[in-house]
Amino acid sequence: MSNFSHTKLKTRLIETVFHNTCIAVAGNIFLGACATAFYWPYLDAWYVLIWFIGLVGVCLLRLLLRWMYGARETVYKQFSERQWIVFFSVLCVAGGAFWGAALNYVIRMLPLSESMVILSIGFALATVAIGMMAAVWWVYVAYLTALLFPLIFLFVSQSGQFELLGLLSTAFYGFNLISSRKMYQVLRQSIIHQLSNDRLYMALQNEKDRVMSLNRQLEMDVRAGKRTAQELLAQKHEAEQLAERLHTLSAIDGLTGIANRRTFDEVLEREWSRAKRQHAPLSLLLVDIDHFKLLNDHYGHQYGDQCLKSVVDVMRSHLKRPSDFIARYGGEEFVVILPMTTAGAAQSLAEEIREAVANARMEHQVSPVLPFVTISIGLSCMCDNEILTAKTLFEKADTALYAAKMGGRNRVC
Repeated sequence: MSNFSHTKLKTRLIETVFHNTCIAVAGNIFLGACATAFYWPYLDAWYVLIWFIGLVGVCLLRLLLRWMYGARETVYKQFSERQWIVFFSVLCVAGGAFWGAALNYVIRMLPLSESMVILSIGFALATVAIGMMAAVWWVYVAYLTALLFPLIFLFVSQSGQFELLGLLSTAFYGFNLISSRKMYQVLRQSIIHQLSNDRLYMALQNEKDRVMSLNRQLEMDVRAGKRTAQELLAQKHEAEQLAERLHTLSAIDGLTGIANRRTFDEVLEREWSRAKRQHAPLSLLLVDIDHFKLLNDHYGHQYGDQCLKSVVDVMRSHLKRPSDFIARYGGEEFVVILPMTTAGAAQSLAEEIREAVANARMEHQVSPVLPFVTISIGLSCMCDNEILTAKTLFEKADTALYAAKMGGRNRVC
């Protein structure tokens, strides 16, 4: 990844955590108010009030920082990305420390049965914060440590039932670290894909601008009579090639080399209209790779991309007719349009494809279905001039795919 892309990635991750500030602050104040109201009769009222005022103060500072970050390009240009995230982390850790102090104080002062409310709030905050802070993983680690580590130390330093609670709290701490790291990796990969799509869009836009520029230049040259007929023809040919390349880039999935979703939508409408006009059958297969996310997480995205290409190759090898159409619908989902194909013939073809993918023995040790890659297929058919829209035909295939997944996967429904 280039330095420019790395900088954009870092900026997007920081924007994500700041974007979640309002929800996080509202949740903290609400839970703080609930805890204050619950423990007011049991504890020293001044301690409880001072703690709640401090928590609200930290929350308001987070809102102020969120507003300042929104104005960073106009008013607060002197701060770097590193400084913004340091400010954010300090306030997050302060909020975690306030809750950690509340946990310790309540457990020291009250019986365990009356401490369960504050314990439940603390564990809930630790879990919910994964979604709020995982985009900058080390910030979440610091927050979680400030929130739970004093509590773990308190439990472990005592005996009896507190010792067991200490072990459970330590396990919960470790589980949240692992979960937040997984969430960070998913968010990071998602933003990388977004940046890649942005670069592709810019490339397409540049190609489009170049075509338009060439056409304008051609028109000017024709009017001015500056170029020979042969030169104009060559320029026109180059412009047509650029336009064709632009159309191809916008219609093809970059990874697998097959049509993309936009092209599929156009072809489905065209084939459905033709089938209805000719009173001919039209079948649709919706294909999904079973437990693809588990495969990606276990083997990595490079192996996942290779599996997508291999599955496409297997499916294409079974589509013999020029009219058969395959496209990548999104992620690990593919669609196959089968003109002039009855439901029975489509069922037979779908079973052949499913078996061929399984027989390819692409390793997938973490799949609950089989230790290699399998697919589930949903089938729908417009037969006997059945009154359907193209959208309804797809929805029926999607419903059938859902039934195949619920039925155990690696099957055709």
